[in-house]
Amino acid sequence: GLHTKALAHALIIILSLLICHHAVASASCVIENDMQISLYTAHGKYVAAEKKDGQLIGNRKKLHSWEKFTVTTHDTGEISLKSSHGQYVAAEKKDGKLIANRKSMRGWEKFTVITHDTGEISLKSSHGKYVAAEKKGGKLIANREWMRGWEKFTLIHHVGDTPIVCKQVLTQAEEAER
Repeated sequence: GLHTKALAHALIIILSLLICHHAVASASCVIENDMQISLYTAHGKYVAAEKKDGQLIGNRKKLHSWEKFTVTTHDTGEISLKSSHGQYVAAEKKDGKLIANRKSMRGWEKFTVITHDTGEISLKSSHGKYVAAEKKGGKLIANREWMRGWEKFTLIHHVGDTPIVCKQVLTQAEEAER
């Protein structure tokens, strides 16, 4: 059933990261200001911000600098993501395309993090739509009314040079409630 599929997906992620990237796969993570993260899609690829145009695309097999983002937390509970190129990620209102080409953080550059029991997260844009990684091409786009597989991401927390798979993710508000 659904739990078996989720468990198998988690095991594949953990094993691939352990084999290919030397990641430690046992951490609970609280989303905090200035943390470095990567996102791993349901299609088994990492999300990168292209240098040329800032487009976010989930098509990378390995973690390098373009696949890392720095988190800024806001008092509202939302987060912003800054690419390794120094630009903030926005969700365009017209088509929902995620693009890291902003110098500052305003409304379109803020996302709500939704945590799931599977350990995955979803991102909701300021326009009220969920971010998905398209299967064909891997482009990230905030145009979904739902959170199914393509709208869920595994969070990787970078501690120094070590990528750590977050098996459980908590927002700061969820951590404060514990």
